[in-house]
Amino acid sequence: VLKARVRNIWKTRQRLQEALSKMDLTEQIDYKSKLDEEFMQRLHDIVEAQLSNSDFSVNDLCQEMAMGRSTLFSKLKSITGHSPNDIIRMIRLNKAKELLASHAFTVSEVAA
Repeated sequence: VLKARVRNIWKTRQRLQEALSKMDLTEQIDYKSKLDEEFMQRLHDIVEAQLSNSDFSVNDLCQEMAMGRSTLFSKLKSITGHSPNDIIRMIRLNKAKELLASHAFTVSEVAA
């Protein structure tokens, strides 16, 4: 029974790694201006600094960016076509993908 559970966990981990390796979450964005590029870099840095904070939300991002929620939403939609939640999720998934690909962490460690 224990061997079967370990085998299932191992297979699940392999499937997850394969699925993540096939995902392309790094869209190439053609920025209309240097300001847009700097804005996105700042946003990315803020979200990456908060990766360990599972409670980090769009409201927290708005505070960090010193913007209102609707202004942030409109700006991100115009630059990327995605919502703030989508952007936060993509940054988190990209980091998880990197960590899993390095084989230095288990799925549980990355999820924590």
